[in-house]
Amino acid sequence: MIFSEKDMLKKAMQLQQNGELDSAEKIYLEILKTSSDNCEVWNFLGLIKLAKSEFTEAEKFIKKAISIKKDSYFFECLARVHLEQKVYKTAISTLENALKEGYGSFEIYFLLALAYKNNIEYEKAEESIRNNIINLCKENGIDIDNLEEQGIYFEISFIFFGLSSIIMSILLSIQYCNLSSYENIILS
Repeated sequence: MIFSEKDMLKKAMQLQQNGELDSAEKIYLEILKTSSDNCEVWNFLGLIKLAKSEFTEAEKFIKKAISIKKDSYFFECLARVHLEQKVYKTAISTLENALKEGYGSFEIYFLLALAYKNNIEYEKAEESIRNNIINLCKENGIDIDNLEEQGIYFEISFIFFGLSSIIMSILLSIQYCNLSSYENIILS
């Protein structure tokens, strides 16, 4: 039985989600034999390599995805490789370049703040969180002219350095509720 590329991609993604990384990797590599320009597959291979702590390969595959199609999600994945390796300056550079090229997203700003924080650049981390809140408000039609006076910035340092994972998870959940899932986008 011959499977379509879409069916193969769906199967590989299911295997990857279930932790069957070697099986998923084989299918992704099979897809690349006929669709070498499939950026999603290159990125998924990079994520598999990241999960296996094979950072050089992860970076190579994700950079290949970016070379085919610049995408905010791919930049996020590349930054995660750098953060996992604890090369924070490289992560910062990747994320700042993504922003300069117009690929800003909630996750980009969050990862940038995390990279700054881990690189002991607390003021820049706080600025990135502030920019993230501003962008999130703009995207959702919230008036941002007087955010600080309205108390919307909260205590940025308290949130980021004290409750960052809880608050950011909530904010991520809010943001992702407004978007279709990435999986649905690439399978359609």
